[in-house]
Amino acid sequence: MIERLFFYPVMGIDFYHTAYSFFFYGFACWIMECVFESIRQKKLILNRGFNKGPFCTIYGVAFLFVYFVMKPLDGKWLLLYFVGMLYATFLEYITAVLLDKLFHQKLWDYTDMPFSFQGRINLFISLAWGFLVVLMFAFIQPNVMRLIDLIPVRFGYPIINILIWVYFIDLAFSFAIRSKFGKNMKDKFDDKKEELKVRIRGGRS
Repeated sequence: MIERLFFYPVMGIDFYHTAYSFFFYGFACWIMECVFESIRQKKLILNRGFNKGPFCTIYGVAFLFVYFVMKPLDGKWLLLYFVGMLYATFLEYITAVLLDKLFHQKLWDYTDMPFSFQGRINLFISLAWGFLVVLMFAFIQPNVMRLIDLIPVRFGYPIINILIWVYFIDLAFSFAIRSKFGKNMKDKFDDKKEELKVRIRGGRS
């Protein structure tokens, strides 16, 4: 029964392909973010995204929202560009506000870039979002679907189940350590670690 639901199509795509696409965009954009920030900060950056693992949830979720909302505009490239640009910018702003209010955390900050608003959105980034939305529908997603179809279902089905479990465990852990309780526990752990270092140094002197 559950396996059948994985392959029930909604708007031309089933949950099996949707889930693999979700992980593809989350992982691919994690790499993109790490490369971009490493170049910008001139040092290796690997801690991008809300999750602790190599995955950016915001991009995976953005794919779901953009794909299913923008699907009726597929092929209408100019309209898709402008609507996609505005919609992606709106999602980016709302996500930034929620992260700030709920976790007092900024995963990105455009303050040092011109034409930014509150450091949460930026004109040049918004223009890029429009191109990315068009690129996703015109080229990326069709090829992602072909890649998924290359995986035999007898292997692909258990793999996607494992990925889903690992993802939600990671997400729950990420929520926990970013909560007030998690931060307090981390602070106490750091204090104990510093105490231990001082004692070790004192014992050597």
